Amino acid sequence: MSRKDEKLLGSFCTEVNGWLRVHVEGEPGRRGFQHGYYLADGIAKFREILNLLFQKSYGVNWKRMRGDATKLFLDKVPEELMEEIKGIAEGARAGGVDVDYVDILTLNSYGDLYSYYNWLREEGKLKGSRNLTPAFPASCSAFIATGSYTADGGIVMAHNMWSYYINGHLYNVVMSLKPTEGNALMFQNFPGAICSCTLDWCINDKGLMVIETTILGAVTFNPDGVPYFVRTRMAHQYTDSVDGWIQTMLKGNNGGFASNWLVGDAKTGEIGHLQLATYHHKVEKTRDGYFIGCNLAFDEGIRSETNVDWSDPTGSAVARYERARQLIEASKGRIDFGFAEAYLSDHFDVSVGRVRPSRCTLCGHIEEDPRGMPEFDCDPYYPCGAIDGKVVTSELALNGSFWIHWGRTCGTPFIVDDFLRLHPEYEWQRPYMKDIRPYPWTLFSMKTPP
Repeated sequence: MSRKDEKLLGSFCTEVNGWLRVHVEGEPGRRGFQHGYYLADGIAKFREILNLLFQKSYGVNWKRMRGDATKLFLDKVPEELMEEIKGIAEGARAGGVDVDYVDILTLNSYGDLYSYYNWLREEGKLKGSRNLTPAFPASCSAFIATGSYTADGGIVMAHNMWSYYINGHLYNVVMSLKPTEGNALMFQNFPGAICSCTLDWCINDKGLMVIETTILGAVTFNPDGVPYFVRTRMAHQYTDSVDGWIQTMLKGNNGGFASNWLVGDAKTGEIGHLQLATYHHKVEKTRDGYFIGCNLAFDEGIRSETNVDWSDPTGSAVARYERARQLIEASKGRIDFGFAEAYLSDHFDVSVGRVRPSRCTLCGHIEEDPRGMPEFDCDPYYPCGAIDGKVVTSELALNGSFWIHWGRTCGTPFIVDDFLRLHPEYEWQRPYMKDIRPYPWTLFSMKTPP
């Protein structure tokens, strides 16, 4: 048996309904090797796309990003995770891609670097910033509910990821990870990411379920803090309660990737909402109620760390919050998988009072909106929107499973040629975009192969 084959024992990678279903296990370096080997081509492509996006947004190329990731984050990554990162680089090289561990560190720093450069730009310290296109997906729609709001009294959690279509096709990875220490995990990620970086859909084998939606317009950052991707991975792998997860996220917080975090404990039915920016945070918990994720800064302290006009009722986050609240309150006591699927597919735009796929609908379609999304630098008809759907319940989480859907749950595909025929101003993205077509809902489990 070759050294490569020996390192791959116990792992697998297979295509299922639009997803790459990957399983890795073992010591950090070994599971990293498995990850890097299977996803080598995607790692190379994601690096290339990030280089393009960050240059257009901030005038910062991959070389600069590598240097900043090393300076800001390298000495804050625990040894276990650093060994995994180095293993990913080794596996990718075995898969034919020329990368090193700094490239993998930089990929994982995507959300943190996005926050860092937004902060520098806000402070007037980023020379050469051109701000021609945003470097990060604009939005997501989510909810978590429990107690009298759900059909069985347990937790129901749902989320759709909004992405630029230029790199959205690379977010089709579902990875289960069985480490030698801590909890087993299953999460959505992109090639090279050691956690559900910038996507943040994860369950662990202790019954914890976690999602986030980014807070629009966050412009603060603490360069001395612990990076977001380290804190989330450690919270997923080493905690088993809502309180434990939240405390891990708060410890050493650098403000990277400011978000609304929705957390549930299937063992107890408790759900939590952590609003987290750099200098402000707020925690709410309940065993009978719900929390909504729609990129809205709810707390005044959090809002003070953003540059968004939260009084505008036609803003994407504000409008989606109103629609989400309407749907959940109208379905109290009946929230289940069927409700979650309809929620993630909803096209009612409260800002205009009718059904119209747009930036203001829970199933996001910025590419169909002549308003664009100015609160996130998205020009009219920017090619961005919902690309998937995920649903988990207490029962599923305790069995290490969740339902997941590739492509928009409303059933409409994104076809590159059709879009660019109408909007040739985005022709520069053609070399990287791929069609995103909907597939059936699929049940994945961390316990068994698909």
